[in-house]
Amino acid sequence: MGTSTKPKILFGMRDDGDMTEPMNIMLLSALAKKNANYQTGLWVMERDDLAQTLKKFRPDVIAFSGITGSHKYYLEAAGRIKAMDKHPEIIVGGPHFTFFPGEILRHPYIDALCVGEGDDAWVEWLQALQNNTNPNEIPNIITRENMEQVLKNPKGQGSVGMVDYSVDPKFMRGRKTDLDNLPFLDRGLIYDNTEFLYRYKRTLMASRGCPFRCTYCFEHQWNELYRGVRNPGAIRQLYSVDRLLDELEDFTKRYDTRFIKFYDDVFPPFPNVK
Repeated sequence: MGTSTKPKILFGMRDDGDMTEPMNIMLLSALAKKNANYQTGLWVMERDDLAQTLKKFRPDVIAFSGITGSHKYYLEAAGRIKAMDKHPEIIVGGPHFTFFPGEILRHPYIDALCVGEGDDAWVEWLQALQNNTNPNEIPNIITRENMEQVLKNPKGQGSVGMVDYSVDPKFMRGRKTDLDNLPFLDRGLIYDNTEFLYRYKRTLMASRGCPFRCTYCFEHQWNELYRGVRNPGAIRQLYSVDRLLDELEDFTKRYDTRFIKFYDDVFPPFPNVK
């Protein structure tokens, strides 16, 4: 990558009628700006012409994060992108690609795949790209170069089905235990480029993690991923009261806010503040 201008990340987002802002994209954008000196942009997939977006923004990295079901749209988009322009590195993450990391074997246009919590792994991968250093030793990041070493296939026999592979827990890092050092969500990326600006509901999370085993949710499977991980960290992680209030104050001053939705899996009891 050149050093004269900041490298660029394009986030792909589906405008599927979901009334909750994509906090994953807003956090990843904030991390990329703060810790890796990247410029970020947004591609609303149903709204924006792909060829024109690539020509105008000229991204170095394209990132998708998805759950099972929506993942097929991101994979199809990744294939279209590589057919138009082989330059951008395409990275995928989120629940679907965490539970089905064998997708990188099935789809050659994926350059990297992030499993589990990606806060630190994402930044380290971006820094490796920018500095031309080796990304293949970064925990939680699967690349085309390291995938044969870090993916386990319990069925053996070289099967490459979507459900045949899992990540070696030795290659995963524990949960992030200090949420307070995360940047505020990059709400401008979404609010300034979509109709979310005018919905007046602002969403955030005061914590991460859930210890329950509801059958309709993947949280208990997420927790199982961390069995065997060195220093896995507690299931529940919380922002401090002051840190949470600082972020609330920041975005309510900048954006018309009439309703605040806490999106936590379990509404948090805060620890005592001394």
